[in-house]
Amino acid sequence: MTEQFEIDRTADPQRHFVETAISLGATSSATARPGSELPRLSARKLQELLDQGIVREAAPGTFYIYRRVADPGGGEPAPSAPAVRSGGKRALAIAFWLLVVLVPLIFLRMSQ
Repeated sequence: MTEQFEIDRTADPQRHFVETAISLGATSSATARPGSELPRLSARKLQELLDQGIVREAAPGTFYIYRRVADPGGGEPAPSAPAVRSGGKRALAIAFWLLVVLVPLIFLRMSQ
């Protein structure tokens, strides 16, 4: 049975790239394939697949298909940047904004 992908709106070279990568087993970062083993694709078309989250780069020059996005029945979509944000960065952002608000209030209070 042929798998259907969430790239129906993409061009045939992109579909061929995805199907070939899957047939080579490039479906996780551990099984990523070098670009030389995959069909040639223009940088712009490859970047579109990367931006959509369908293709991911494991190590520089090695690519794999992110199956949760490529397979419509495969679960949740690729995580977005805010969902991946670490707790440390969030704490720093909160501390920064507290300082931005509290420091002027303290100075106003001390000047009275």
